[in-house]
Formats: sequence, C-alpha cells, structure tokens
Amino acid sequence: PIMHRYGSHPLQFCDVYHSTTTLSTPARVTVFVHGGAWSHGSSSLYGLLGRRLTDALGGNPTVIVNYKRYPSGNALDQAADVRHVIDHVVDTYPKTSSIDVVGHSSGAHIAALCLLNDCSGVDRFIGLSGVYNHEQHYAYEQARGVAEISALFPATSGARNPTDIARGGIRRFPRTVLYHALDDTTVPSEQTTKFCEILEDEGVDVRVVRGGEEGLGHAGDLVNC
Repeated sequence: PIMHRYGSHPLQFCDVYHSTTTLSTPARVTVFVHGGAWSHGSSSLYGLLGRRLTDALGGNPTVIVNYKRYPSGNALDQAADVRHVIDHVVDTYPKTSSIDVVGHSSGAHIAALCLLNDCSGVDRFIGLSGVYNHEQHYAYEQARGVAEISALFPATSGARNPTDIARGGIRRFPRTVLYHALDDTTVPSEQTTKFCEILEDEGVDVRVVRGGEEGLGHAGDLVNC
C-alpha cells in the first residue's frame, strides 16, 4: 500500500490499496475505519481486507484509516481524524464519482459521529456490527464484567451518542447500509436496529442486512468480505 500522512501525530496516516490503472481517476473510493474499542487496532492488521476490497471493486482504491487511538485521542478526535482522511480523498481524487465510508464496531461509531457532523463528499455509509449508543453499550459491558478493562467510557466521554444526534434532526446523511450478525455477543444487534429506526424516522435512505445463524459473531463480516 501507499502510506499518506494527514496530520503531524504519528498515528495520523492512512494506507491506500489500489491498482495502477485506477489510481489517478478511480470511479469510487472506499474508506475503511477499523474497530478496536477506541484504543487499539492498526491499518497493518487489515492489509488482506484492503487488497480484497480493492480487487472486488475493480481495482478502485481502498483507504484504511489510522487514527489517534485512546489515550492519544478520544472518540471526537477520532471522528475528526476520519474527516481529515475524507477531505484528503476528495482532494486526491477530485473526479471520483463515489466515496463510501465503512466502519466496523467502534469504527462504525467513530464514522457515524464524523458523518453526523459533516458528511460532505460521502455517498454511502456502511456500518458493520456498530456501536451507535455508547452509553447503552457501556451498561452492556458492565453486565458482562468487561467495562473496567475497556476504554469505552473514557474514550467516549464528552461525545453524544450517534442515536441522540440523529434523533435531534439530520439535515443531510448519506445512503446507509447497516449489517449485524444475530449471534453477535460483543455488540448486540439491537444497536443497529435502533439506529436504523431513528435514521428511517429522519428520512434517511437506510437498510439493514442481518447475518443469520452461521456463527459469524462480531468479526465474521470482515472475514467474509
């Protein structure tokens, strides 16, 4: 991949996967925001995903985002980092006809925060097994006994829930596809169900894709891309 820096912090860079024939004028660009409980993960873990998405999309670029992971940054900082990457894509590929933003787990939360604040240039949001109400998810983590080892609470402190922001009124939001496996025990699928209902009420073009009983769990959507 080609590494592009979009800020001065060591974690502010993205990896771009592409074919040589589509690099200058791609028909579409996919921006992927990885999960990792707001505090871990790296673009280096998603090289296979980047290559497979690029191949599946006819060689069009896939951009894997690195962002300031907690404690270097909180969810709002991370959402701002994603916006910087989107702006970089718009500037780098001004003739592209479509930009899709894909987020997995906490990455879907970060991407949703970003797009609810500013979705300019983005044609579609794809949320995979996402957290859209971090307060409810914190209560779920408490019940599971993992809240104390999770960065969720400090990383999202000061951020509004995407569900609450959306419920307050959306002037503009991209077409949306939300995926969630029914057997996901890391992030319950109710997170996606509720976010979809709110987006529908706000007039957003949104649909939900449900994973069946295949044992896909929380990361199966990535494994099967």
